[in-house]
Amino acid sequence: MVFTLTILLIFIVCPFVQGKAQFGIGLSFGREPLIVEGIKLIPERPTFYLPINLSQHFRIEPELGIYCYRLSDYETKYIYDILSYGFGVFGLDHKDQFEVSYGVRLLWLYFEQNVKYRMHRAHIANRTDFVFGPAIGGVYNFSKHFSLGGEIQFNYTKVGKWDPKGYKEYDVTLRSSLQNVSLVFIRWYF
Repeated sequence: MVFTLTILLIFIVCPFVQGKAQFGIGLSFGREPLIVEGIKLIPERPTFYLPINLSQHFRIEPELGIYCYRLSDYETKYIYDILSYGFGVFGLDHKDQFEVSYGVRLLWLYFEQNVKYRMHRAHIANRTDFVFGPAIGGVYNFSKHFSLGGEIQFNYTKVGKWDPKGYKEYDVTLRSSLQNVSLVFIRWYF
């Protein structure tokens, strides 16, 4: 669904900005909260971005991340494979080499949990979380093609339910969460 929204947004806006669009690739670093078993885990999660500056004052930015997180104790090993996909829509203001962005990000997080018990069989379950929130950032443009900056987000997360249902250990009592996120961004434009 979010992929369709991103493509639709590009096709609606692109005819109005012919020849003005600037495409790039980006990478963010930071500690982003993930809600697993009612606990907020904060692993390092690099995420890849495709910034598309449709004009000097407007950017859309699809994002993709793939993560693996492991927890274990003497009896149990938890493996979480996480796929994130989303996009951001931003207004841009410029002052010399500096750029300020302000907008919103939408993100879907798909979790697959593989639980391996020492004395019992393994269980596999999955869920999808929805993340939405405003974001503001600032970057320094070293050149027309390279920038370094940061972003602060204030996100609302709607926690999904584990599937298959019926396993009590998969039930998460936390159904939603508010959190702030700070990230460092590197972007390279073609």
